[in-house]
Amino acid sequence: MDRILRNNDKLMNDVAFSYLLEYGRQNILDSNFYNSEIKEIENGKKGFLMTAEFKKEVLEIAKYMAEMKDKDLKNYVYNKVKAERKMQKER
Repeated sequence: MDRILRNNDKLMNDVAFSYLLEYGRQNILDSNFYNSEIKEIENGKKGFLMTAEFKKEVLEIAKYMAEMKDKDLKNYVYNKVKAERKMQKER
């Protein structure tokens, strides 16, 4: 996977990321999809490692992120990766 991202130019990667975000947003912001996910969580059909309340909060955060502008979401991802790399270097 790293090979694919490194061989493509920045513009292509940015457009691919935006494409991914857009289709993810379309799903998470679609009320039918969102409500279906909530029902599956409430019925215990969505995983087993987290409580239903935790999973519902995660879905709510995902919905909030879906409403963010691309630039803001990219900054969030950039800062998170930057912080993780810093932690790894400090080990």
